[in-house]
Amino acid sequence: MKIKVLPESVYSKIAAGEVIDKPASIVRELIDNSIDAKATEIVISLKKGGIEEITVRDNGCGMDKEDLATSILKHSTSKIETTEDLNNIQTMGFRGEALYSVNTVSKLTITSSTDDSGQTPGYKICEENSFTAQAVACRKGTKIEIRDLFYNLPARKKFLKSATAELNAVKSIVYEKIFATLNISYSLYNDGKLLFRTNGDGDFENAFFAVYKLEDPFSINKFEYQSKSSPIKVTIYHSPADIFFQSRKYQTMFVNSRPITCPFFYSAISKGYSSYVSPNRHPLIFVFLETDPSLIDVNIHPAKREVKFFDQAAAFNTIMQGTMAAFSSKIRRELSLEPSDPFSDDDDIYPFAKIELADVDPSGKNADVIYPTAYSDKINTQRDYPDLDDIYYNFNESNKPYSPFGKELPKESGSLFEKYEALKVQPAAKLPHIKQKETSNDFKILSVAFDTYIIVEKNDKLYFVDQHAVEEAYIYMKKKEAYSQNPDSERLMIPVLFEIEKLPKNLNEKLEQLNSCGFCIEENEGSTYSISEIPCVLKNMSTGQLTQTLSSFLQDDADDERTIIDKILITASCRQAVKKGDRLTAIQIEEIITRFFKYNIMNCPHGRPVYFEIPRMTFERNFQRRR
Repeated sequence: MKIKVLPESVYSKIAAGEVIDKPASIVRELIDNSIDAKATEIVISLKKGGIEEITVRDNGCGMDKEDLATSILKHSTSKIETTEDLNNIQTMGFRGEALYSVNTVSKLTITSSTDDSGQTPGYKICEENSFTAQAVACRKGTKIEIRDLFYNLPARKKFLKSATAELNAVKSIVYEKIFATLNISYSLYNDGKLLFRTNGDGDFENAFFAVYKLEDPFSINKFEYQSKSSPIKVTIYHSPADIFFQSRKYQTMFVNSRPITCPFFYSAISKGYSSYVSPNRHPLIFVFLETDPSLIDVNIHPAKREVKFFDQAAAFNTIMQGTMAAFSSKIRRELSLEPSDPFSDDDDIYPFAKIELADVDPSGKNADVIYPTAYSDKINTQRDYPDLDDIYYNFNESNKPYSPFGKELPKESGSLFEKYEALKVQPAAKLPHIKQKETSNDFKILSVAFDTYIIVEKNDKLYFVDQHAVEEAYIYMKKKEAYSQNPDSERLMIPVLFEIEKLPKNLNEKLEQLNSCGFCIEENEGSTYSISEIPCVLKNMSTGQLTQTLSSFLQDDADDERTIIDKILITASCRQAVKKGDRLTAIQIEEIITRFFKYNIMNCPHGRPVYFEIPRMTFERNFQRRR
């Protein structure tokens, strides 16, 4: 078979197929041209989802008679002139192939004007008059009409989907352009019906809810980030950590206002918000990168959907760090707590002079587990009995009333006075094992619900704090600090043996990763392994906790964005923390709440929230004390 050069009538259609494959492709190219023409208003009108007709009209700079005739020629463009310009692309379009390709596979009409005063006519070209420019009256801007898409390519036309599917594809393109250019007003019509309109006021939240009308309203936060070590500037729009979706449908990346797909984008943002959002939950996050055009290559994809970074590691780290800063910054601002005095780590001194206890071992060695019901700023030694509101009952399986002060109520109490007598408290001055110390804590611990959630009053709000999540986060923070300061290993005097019941396919890879992080784990017989060295940060773990932690990690097939040592430290912290349902002493409760406020702990290492709050105003409105 001889090699021959294809005629233009053939290769032009092949080239057009690389750019134009469906109505959405045409809409994308035409909107790009309108953006480059400095338009502030773009109107898209479709018939049958764009299969029958597409019209895009803008109020941009327009084209004169000469440019209009040249615009449909092959490789005609006003955006680049030399090869060097490809290294500094600052426009949406640049190849000069959009209108030529569209004209090759459809019936095209263009009307344009550069004058808004009416003194200079506009011009129109179309296939019917052999694309000879004709003077017409029109307003400044450009109007492009496309009919009968793929009329001359029946094989391509039969692969078009239904009108609904093609319309959805167009809508996705328009959505991306809206968010990339918030200062442009967009309107989309289909079969004469207005689907949505944005006002181009530059507000992301207004634009989002103008197009996604069915979503329940929620706030969208804006955050700007600039790394000192990277030339990339990041602007992030994101939902609060408690607003999330089951898919990544509202996660998009833009580079210099160009929507792109990026192989590391999802990984970067997941690493950034993993400490603030639970696994398998996806917040809204739109990331806009601004960088020098010479540091990226946008000419690597026919539809310009991909961008190549000359320093991908810098881009990845900037996205990850920006996402992390966005979520952590917003969470801290929303909490807006006044800093309390540093908590003393002295094991012999506890700021508990204001807590009333009952039936405590004078030696201090066997103090009852107690639940404080109300802490006042000063000990009320005049009151013999707690208020009625301070009493609550927790009936166990034998239906014996449970006292928050650790003392069982009489099974048959004849009067309320007898119940009060059973709960009579002792002044704190009579508790020798608790040293008296004035505290500056500005919170009041009220109670514990379901042996898990500590109820705290502070700054006219009630906080419901998960005791396990706070302690887990605190332990993880301390372990992470300790590991960063001392990543060395410690040899065990006696190797620890453990068994892996379920052997994963990547077991050897995981063992290599562990051994590179300070462990020394070797295979014994069968599914038994021995541990001879561990990172120093884990030296205080019990043997049982250590083996359970390692077994869980080695048998887990889930793919996580966290590092190996992070996973180990998270699991270790979870196992060491107090558990849901553990009944804590007053001292333990005070420590947990003090750390909660001192370190602004918002989420556990798994990403779950550690608290929620109810403002005083909510109570007053619900009880109709205030409107």
